[in-house]
Amino acid sequence: MRCALTSIFLSVLFILVALAGSSFGLDPDAVVRLKEAGAGDAVLEALVREKSLETAAFTVDELVKMKKAGLGDAALVKMIKEKSFVSGKQAVVYGEDTRPATRATVQDILKLKEKGISDEVINTIVRNQAVDPTIEEHRRAMQILKDMNLLIDIR
Repeated sequence: MRCALTSIFLSVLFILVALAGSSFGLDPDAVVRLKEAGAGDAVLEALVREKSLETAAFTVDELVKMKKAGLGDAALVKMIKEKSFVSGKQAVVYGEDTRPATRATVQDILKLKEKGISDEVINTIVRNQAVDPTIEEHRRAMQILKDMNLLIDIR
């Protein structure tokens, strides 16, 4: 039964890799190399789920080398999950307490100083407070258009 499940899993994995091309990062040659090195299905599943190859967390050569050095599947899966950029990340919640540095209050500046932020950084924040963000955004947008060789007549 386990052999049949392994065969089905590998068949599905090969089909997915073939259909997705390089978007998976785990091509058939990589699967074969990992299997020949003794990597189990759990390792392959973790690589796909955590997108470890796409994010360059590990290379196939590194995984093969670790497997040949005697690292077990459970340890490899744990390493893949720990080094993953995908799972376990919490969403950034923006609320009333979060605002851009250009809107820093005196209390914010004092807290930064108490936390050991350098005077150079604090001075930069204070200097940027005087810049009108809409003017700066307009200037950047015009520069982007200019870089694209698009001239805008703003009569």
